[in-house]
Amino acid sequence: MKPIEHHVDKDASDYYIYAPSQVAKRTYLYPTLIGRYRYLEGYHLTRSTFDSFNLMVVQRGEFRFATAQGEAVARDGDIVLLDCRADAYQATAVTDSDVIWLHFDGIAAKPYYDVIHRRFGTVIGVRRSAYVLSRMTMLVDAFAQGRAVSEARMSLTITEILTECMAAADEQGGRPRNEDAIEEVLAYIAAHLGDPLPLSQLASIALMSEYHFIRMFSRATGTTPHAYIVNARMDAATYMLANGYASLKEICAECGFNSTSAFCSAFKTRYGCSPMAYRAKMAENR
Repeated sequence: MKPIEHHVDKDASDYYIYAPSQVAKRTYLYPTLIGRYRYLEGYHLTRSTFDSFNLMVVQRGEFRFATAQGEAVARDGDIVLLDCRADAYQATAVTDSDVIWLHFDGIAAKPYYDVIHRRFGTVIGVRRSAYVLSRMTMLVDAFAQGRAVSEARMSLTITEILTECMAAADEQGGRPRNEDAIEEVLAYIAAHLGDPLPLSQLASIALMSEYHFIRMFSRATGTTPHAYIVNARMDAATYMLANGYASLKEICAECGFNSTSAFCSAFKTRYGCSPMAYRAKMAENR
């Protein structure tokens, strides 16, 4: 469904309504509303009460929240947690902002909220913000695509997000968030070598600008994102040649090479022989 609020980019925003089962109400954490919005600078909301808890992840931008406990600002990667049943609040988009939000409830919602709010207040900064964003994205994508997701799995996903918030207190003073974000990207690259993997997508996963992402990535890995991806694809292809019988076409599709000719040329430049000659040599040594 499309939003009707002012200062919301309607073309880039959608929300979905969910009616939980009686089993979910008795047992799980469950969503009631979920949305992915692009708020425009100047957006303002004053809400007195709403019968649920609200969990938000700011992917990009800056939001200011005012509750009875005071004001707080959420920026890229921050999580916002509100008890809409008990607290009136105001929310203002300081800049254009991309946000995924989730109204949820359930038997354990209030205990989770109490522990997290007591430690952090309204805005929580977590180390694994890219992980939290991926969980929220998975939920909203399931609704957007009309896919059936079991209530147990939705409950697990919400629990994982809230657990990241609770763990933030124990992890303060640990590694910087940037390092964990780069690890999330490295894991994503390893699992998606056959995909295009543009720089803009990787920077978005890390919740960084492209310029900042390149700097942080190079600092963590000693190489640029492009060079790292090329090396990872070549290493994966080399392993497939030495340990299987996949065709060159299958290897190219699995490892993200545009064509067999491009792969063969790059392989020969690096190893001094063709892929099939390399496979034959590895077979002789087994």
